[in-house]
Amino acid sequence: MRDVSFTVDRGEFFVIMGLPGSGMSTLIRCILRLTESTAGKILVNDDDVCEYSGQQLADLRRYTTGIVFQHFGLFPHRNVIDNVAYGLKIRGANKEERHQRAREVIAKVGLEGRENQLPGALSAAEQQQVGIARALAKDPDILLMDEPFSELDPLIRRQMQDKLLALQAEFQKTILFVTHDLDEAVKLGNRIAIMKDGEIIQIGTPEEIITEPGDPYVREFVQDASPARVITAGSIMEQPRILLYEWQGPKVALHILRTTSSSAHQGSQRRNASMYPRIYSILPPMTLKKGLQLVKSHFTMASTHSASGTWINVGKSNIYAVSLSSPRESSTSLSSVISSIAVS
Repeated sequence: MRDVSFTVDRGEFFVIMGLPGSGMSTLIRCILRLTESTAGKILVNDDDVCEYSGQQLADLRRYTTGIVFQHFGLFPHRNVIDNVAYGLKIRGANKEERHQRAREVIAKVGLEGRENQLPGALSAAEQQQVGIARALAKDPDILLMDEPFSELDPLIRRQMQDKLLALQAEFQKTILFVTHDLDEAVKLGNRIAIMKDGEIIQIGTPEEIITEPGDPYVREFVQDASPARVITAGSIMEQPRILLYEWQGPKVALHILRTTSSSAHQGSQRRNASMYPRIYSILPPMTLKKGLQLVKSHFTMASTHSASGTWINVGKSNIYAVSLSSPRESSTSLSSVISSIAVS
């Protein structure tokens, strides 16, 4: 690795993604000093892990962090409850205490009733659930997860992703999650770091990574991803420039429209429709689908066209939709009015 620098907020689900050999697992191991870095700092709660003594490093691994391995890392001769309780045993907790805590997290991950079974009697997904339960049993601040679902079948993998998200919503851990799967990264991560040849190429939210790739490598990496999976209504919505309330009535609304149109006209000499407000909020609130259905099925003209816009009364609901026409248009057609409706 070289020139790797990033921060992870408390409670964040941070995904590290790249192709095999990019250095992602090495990065995870460096955080716990399972692999020693040759330069730089690793700060956990403002303390440099690279400067830790042997006892401080042991305490970091026992109390502050938990790790979930790709290949499960379970003791084949210990049953489920003893595997889950192992970290507490290392801490020195008595058997009653550690088994009570182990039963709690075993139930959380969905393995209640399997406490006395050996790992060999479990499916791959169940073995990984034991691994997650073992990490959670210590109640660490930070979870490091090195490709935990990569060996699972697609259906089981999706179920485990959903279960992990449910656990994160409850426990709010700081998670560093390694994966090669873009769909998994987009589904799980608050932010994603993309690595290549030991370097971090780009860090951003799933939306930023997919819609604003930082270089050709990232662009190629995400080229098959659908923006619809990450783009929210809030990121593309346009703030209405005028709010028209039902109680204001047609006269007040037309006055507001004429005033706004006049101001826009005086502010520029260009005769362009884009200079005029086009989107208006229709109150009381309702869904856009319902508003369009009402317009199409109960359309009646209650007022007249004007150079500034059109006032429409929709059936008995007293819902008004206004759309300004361009300066060169003498009126606004029904189709253009429907297409420009914005419901708040």
